[in-house]
Amino acid sequence: MLLLIDLPQPVHGMSTVNRAFLEHIRERGVEARVINTVPSYAARYFGSFWWFPVKIIHTIGCLLRLLGYLLVHPRSRVYRSVNGGIGQAFDIFYLAFCRLLGARLYIHHHSYSYINRPSRLFAFINRIAGPRTVHIVLGEDMKLKLSQLYAIPLNRIRVQSNLAFFTMGDRQPETDTKDAIIIGHLANLTFDKGLDTFVEVCYRLAEMKVRFRAYIAGPTQDAQVKALVEQVTQDLPESVHYIGPLYGEQKDDFYQQLDVFVFPTKYVNEAEPLVLYEAATHGAMLVGTRRGCMQQVIDSLGGHSFQEDESLAASIAGLLQQAQQQQAFAQHQRLARSDRFARVQRAAKQSLNSLVSEFKSSHVSRS
Repeated sequence: MLLLIDLPQPVHGMSTVNRAFLEHIRERGVEARVINTVPSYAARYFGSFWWFPVKIIHTIGCLLRLLGYLLVHPRSRVYRSVNGGIGQAFDIFYLAFCRLLGARLYIHHHSYSYINRPSRLFAFINRIAGPRTVHIVLGEDMKLKLSQLYAIPLNRIRVQSNLAFFTMGDRQPETDTKDAIIIGHLANLTFDKGLDTFVEVCYRLAEMKVRFRAYIAGPTQDAQVKALVEQVTQDLPESVHYIGPLYGEQKDDFYQQLDVFVFPTKYVNEAEPLVLYEAATHGAMLVGTRRGCMQQVIDSLGGHSFQEDESLAASIAGLLQQAQQQQAFAQHQRLARSDRFARVQRAAKQSLNSLVSEFKSSHVSRS
């Protein structure tokens, strides 16, 4: 089997999942060859003028390697994580080569950019891939919309949550000694990702006399974002703290201390944010919007999802006040959320194992 995937570097949601997917199928005995379709050796140029020409040259090399592989291994299975947006222009060439040389395609979808609204570019890609292609999606919502928009039979679509690639936090929940609710927001801090809503929640909690501590984590690159963070930390210095970008154990420590992870994203192409699972592994309650697959994710893990409207911040603040009054953040409740995470994850892992079995079988299942 051949995997045409973007691997870190650069690090982003899809490349992280691609690496985890590769490691898992190899552990399960799948003989997987890999062509890294992103120029990781030039990651320092990511986001600059030079990235695009470097990627074009790299893609030509990848296509030659793909051609050589398929000539030696005809009718092989080929797995491709497709891009969202203009990045699909590169996918056209990879999938066309695979189709022409008789490969059996699996396409993994990670973006809602062509799910929220019809895309001529993806419709063209779907025609190139052909009707025998198996599509892998993140959730039931994505499955139904993909089928409806592009006339893909439901029996050619597999649902595979990224939850299967996470492990539980290995530390015990903290004891019931806190006198304030602890909430957090972690992202590449932008208004699209919901920073402004999180800040408004903080102001509302303060007005409601709710005892709380709020931690904002992640890089700030936009001047307006920086100004908002500075303003709220000045206005509520005892309650709101900005702690910057976090990695590794620092990120684990951040999630471990939280009672609630708040992710009120408005990002139009949001799919299945990995930060939700990162927080849930430590037993934090999830609160967020209903973009992409988020409602299914949050509800399945015992959290609370909200429609985006003018009352969003007020609704979240009201929920947090009520949850605190009902002792929803006591240790036994945190343990219950951790148990729920484990149950839901077992189902995701079973789905992944079924997919791996399909990769290893002598034919592509039609069921």
